[in-house]
Amino acid sequence: MADAGAASTVQVSVRIKPSSTESIFPSAEGVVVEQVVRGHEEVTTHDGFSSIVASDCDQADAFNAIAAPLLDRLREGYSCTLLAYGQTGSGKTHSIFGPPGSLTEAALLDGSDGVPAEWGLFPRIALDLLAAGTGTLHCSAVEVYQEKAFDLLA
Repeated sequence: MADAGAASTVQVSVRIKPSSTESIFPSAEGVVVEQVVRGHEEVTTHDGFSSIVASDCDQADAFNAIAAPLLDRLREGYSCTLLAYGQTGSGKTHSIFGPPGSLTEAALLDGSDGVPAEWGLFPRIALDLLAAGTGTLHCSAVEVYQEKAFDLLA
């Protein structure tokens, strides 16, 4: 079990989206961004992340790195929040829900291990919690865009 100080910290994970103008990859130091600016290459390293999910990882890898630790903390009795933050078009919806059209009952019936490969973090978390049968599941999905909130589950 983690120490009591870890309960009050914010854990930040990064899921890298492939880019046509930058080379972004995880390293031992953090996330390294290489880009060509005005004819010369700039390299920037961003560190301090709890987990880094590379662009070539699938949804199951993202779940194991990002959501599984949250579920462990939830089972220990802590409240948890999963927040996706980023620029429009950066892949937040893909990470949270999966690609468009993937959340279907047919996809659930075709899943080899009970979870369709394309499903994102949100449905995987819901299935995990419902399968445990240890309580009631209350969830919300809200998008804030241009200072307006939209209920994504309505």
